[in-house]
Amino acid sequence: MMRAIFIIAILFTCWACTNSSGKNVAVNTDTPLHTSNTSKVLIELFTSQGCSSCPAADRLVGNIITTDTNVISLSYHVDYWDRLGWKDVFSSHDYTLRQQHYMSALHAESLYTPQAIVQGTYEMVGSNRTRVLDAINKVRGQSSDQTITGITTIKGSTITFDYHLSQIKPKQQIAITLVQNKATTSIGKGENAGAQLTDYNIVRNLTVQPAQETGSIEINLPDDLKRDNASIVLFIQDEQTREIEAITQVHL
Repeated sequence: MMRAIFIIAILFTCWACTNSSGKNVAVNTDTPLHTSNTSKVLIELFTSQGCSSCPAADRLVGNIITTDTNVISLSYHVDYWDRLGWKDVFSSHDYTLRQQHYMSALHAESLYTPQAIVQGTYEMVGSNRTRVLDAINKVRGQSSDQTITGITTIKGSTITFDYHLSQIKPKQQIAITLVQNKATTSIGKGENAGAQLTDYNIVRNLTVQPAQETGSIEINLPDDLKRDNASIVLFIQDEQTREIEAITQVHL
């Protein structure tokens, strides 16, 4: 009985500490604690393995997140290129719909790839290094009064994430993404036939729900995705303007 009380006390202390520090703490079943700051910049890249212009953007984003740890990327593989010779192994119509929502909010003329969106606010061709870096620098100094804290528990292939938001504002959503950190694919057909393409921070699962002070979500790790090549990215976003308020990443 005393042992159980002692364990509960430790867990409560850890939770209180993460709230006061404004950091995200991931507790896995058989690994040490991991921490991730919430003061990050998010690049969302809409891309496709069937698009000949996309590999340059994939490489650029991979380079940025490797050299700047304050930048987090998400690669959404859209499905409207799938009919043109090569079905992208990571494509989903859900990601095409997400891009369409951005087009409406940002008043863009049409869907295209590669498209990069920085902090939900600035959009540009994803391979345009100058414009991508300019957008990152514009939002880098912006501070947020919201933070995300949480605990990740992994049992077998099931990931449970319990999160807490420091505050909630009207018309905000929280997005929880399961990410494959890196993958290389041999392309057999289409515009990139014969190429070996490397993608970074590929979105494998996306859940968006109304922001609330506390919440929990379960995600199943796909059979082809190893835990040491996976992470969870969470961010708070305004439903209408699409502006991103806070973001964090937890490596599994």
